[in-house]
Amino acid sequence: MCLHAGEWGAQAHEQTLEVETAARAIELSEWFAAQQLDILSAGRHAGRRKVRDEVLALLADKPTGITGRDVQRARICRTAEEAHALLAAMESEDALTGTDSKPDGGGCVTRTFSRPRK
Repeated sequence: MCLHAGEWGAQAHEQTLEVETAARAIELSEWFAAQQLDILSAGRHAGRRKVRDEVLALLADKPTGITGRDVQRARICRTAEEAHALLAAMESEDALTGTDSKPDGGGCVTRTFSRPRK
């Protein structure tokens, strides 16, 4: 409507909206949305990088490895599920290596993450 009003001014309400004007408006709104997403993605990327750096700093303090529970206790993630998902994502990107262990007397399997061996 803004393009239509810009084209016709005070007489815009008397004129029929042209298909070409509507198409230009759609193109403009799509361009604007893409620009907004580009701007927002930089902030999201910086946020993800900060969280991953915090995990690596925690790992530097615990060279034997970290678990999802360690990440949650360090308040890097709010829930254990978020922590496990983050660690799994970092493992899939080869930033971490995970190993499973089960206590000798039985119990739950624990996945411990460490720096990948190069």
